[in-house]
Amino acid sequence: MAKHTKIIIQTDSLIVMRSRKPLQAFCPECGVEREMIPISEIGIVSNLMPCEVETWMQAEGLHRLYASDGRLLLCLSSMLKQVKGTTE
Repeated sequence: MAKHTKIIIQTDSLIVMRSRKPLQAFCPECGVEREMIPISEIGIVSNLMPCEVETWMQAEGLHRLYASDGRLLLCLSSMLKQVKGTTE
């Protein structure tokens, strides 16, 4: 009998496009000022699916805060850590 080997390759990616004037705010969980992304612009700045972001938010993996104008902001650093954690 011949032996068969099955190889599965899975890849994940995150594309983050930054504007010329990034939004900076103090992230209470990081304890320092970080680049923030309004949740309404997630689809513009990355290739993440809204359901992925929602799952991370429910699992409290994403640092977030509400801006003074009421917008929900996500910490870019925590988002990148989540992506890195899912690909390791």
